[in-house]
Amino acid sequence: SPLRVWGNMVGLGVSVNFLFNIVATQTLPIINNAVGMSGLFGIYAVVALLSLGFVRFFVPETKGRSLEEIEVLLGLSRGGGGTAA
Repeated sequence: SPLRVWGNMVGLGVSVNFLFNIVATQTLPIINNAVGMSGLFGIYAVVALLSLGFVRFFVPETKGRSLEEIEVLLGLSRGGGGTAA
């Protein structure tokens, strides 16, 4: 069931976010010295636009859907159903 893995996936999302915050913080002075502040923010803007394009074209809308519907939408459903005791 999707609820079974929800907590683990939230933890994974938080961990990945934290990791990329560290990467951004550690690389900021290096990139700033190489290309200047305007170049640095230009690089960040390009990455943000690429990310926006990825989300727009490859991530399905899930607003108003249950976790079970999202699981089917993403092809993660295993079928079988079963009931919990």
